[in-house]
Amino acid sequence: MILKTLTLKVKLIIIAVVIVVLGVLSATIAIQSHRISSLTRDLSYANANEKALMLINDSNKNQIRSLQFTVEQLDFFNDSIMKKLDAARKELKVKDKDLKELQYLKTVAAKTDTVRLLDTIFVDNFCMDTTIQDEWHKTSLELCYPNTIIVSPEFTSEKTIVTHLKKETVNPPKKCWLARLFQKKHKVIIVDIKEENPYITTKEYRHIEIIGK
Repeated sequence: MILKTLTLKVKLIIIAVVIVVLGVLSATIAIQSHRISSLTRDLSYANANEKALMLINDSNKNQIRSLQFTVEQLDFFNDSIMKKLDAARKELKVKDKDLKELQYLKTVAAKTDTVRLLDTIFVDNFCMDTTIQDEWHKTSLELCYPNTIIVSPEFTSEKTIVTHLKKETVNPPKKCWLARLFQKKHKVIIVDIKEENPYITTKEYRHIEIIGK
């Protein structure tokens, strides 16, 4: 009887040890699998970022590759454009968890117009070439004998676009702050556009998010 009891206890101990070992192995496999998936994802991001950076100076300016960074990486990326984008989202006081996208766009608009009058308007051998400019605008003006006026304006546009989530009430907010606390809320996508050039006004911008059915 005692031998049977001991044998039963030994079996139970063996079973318990096996269960513990299997549990430890399962947990180890799960942790390692998660680490491998995380490393694979990070490697994929790194490869995509490498290709995007290599194509920055590509001749096709109408198509770019998207860079993929964590919010923490923004603070350590030593690039003037990234610093401007990071400063823009900090200025808006966007929480890290609500930040969705950062975009930067710099363009230059330039055009040369030449006017030739029928009559002589300048004295013989007269020629003047001058430029009026500041950080965002430059106009070259050329006056030449006998009747030629050449104007070449140029404007630089520099935009930062921050896309983020914002929690607001589903219905119009109540005037009383206490009543607003009990209103149903949801998160909406906000797109903030900042144009640095004081001479340029953004007339229209539309952001569309494609969602699954």
